[in-house]
Amino acid sequence: MSEDRKARLAELRKNRANNRGSSIKASPESQEEGSQDASPPKTPTVLSNDDSQETTEDKEETVSSLPPTLELTNGETVEVVSQRIYNDILNKVHNEATSAFFEQEESTKPKVSYTKDMKDDLQNYYHKAEIRTNRAINKIIQDKLIQE
Repeated sequence: MSEDRKARLAELRKNRANNRGSSIKASPESQEEGSQDASPPKTPTVLSNDDSQETTEDKEETVSSLPPTLELTNGETVEVVSQRIYNDILNKVHNEATSAFFEQEESTKPKVSYTKDMKDDLQNYYHKAEIRTNRAINKIIQDKLIQE
């Protein structure tokens, strides 16, 4: 890489680190080259919160060392609450899907069936045929009983 490019990259890394407020260290090569063109190092500013003074570096270290959990009102953690929310959403989606499936099943059934209409038309003939069948069965049974 050219020397100009290395110097520019080192300067960008420093600016990015300063903007984010993090303590990212540049590589030794970039520090050497950056020290030629860079301004004097900045001292950390002192912030006062509730009459206690901490430097920004101390705050960053304490914030980064804390676990990412959060205690809620009932002693629950974020993980428990997020799992409950996830289960609620999952149940809601499942209920909507099953209800939509059954509604679709009901809506796909035809309102008027051609076979139903034909059965209604032929119901009288079925009734007469059933009566004749029962009479024929009774007659066969009577004939067999008489023969014995």
